[in-house]
Order: sequence, then structure tokens, then C-alpha cells
Amino acid sequence: MSDLEVVFRILAAAAVGFLIGLERSRRIRFVGARTFALIATVGAMAGVVAMRLHSEDARVISTAWPSTWGVPRR
Repeated sequence: MSDLEVVFRILAAAAVGFLIGLERSRRIRFVGARTFALIATVGAMAGVVAMRLHSEDARVISTAWPSTWGVPRR
């Protein structure tokens, strides 16, 4: 995952969270747009960190999964 993709994901999460917050604030709810944007941004950052920490493991699993499971070894 490139740095540009990371920035895009975090900004997209903030924008979606902000839109959800705007909709809730229109209905006079307690939590507003800034709070939802902050929560969505932190969630996206946590997801990016988790993917970066486990990226090598994920590649090994994704390349080995369909071809080796259920096939007997010779």
C-alpha cells in the first residue's frame, strides 16, 4: 500500500464520518459531525497501521490459501 493510498483512505474516512455526523446533527442528536469525523479518522488510521504491521503475513496467506488447502502433499 503506497503512502498516497494511505492518505486517501484516511481522508475518505474523515469525509464519510463528517457526512454521517452532519446527518445526525440535522436530526438534533447529541454527537455531531466533528466527533464522527474524528472517530472515523482514528478507525482508518488503526486499520492502516494493522495492515502495515501484518502486510508480509497477509501476502503469504493470500498467495498460499486457494492452491494448497485441501490438496494432499506428495
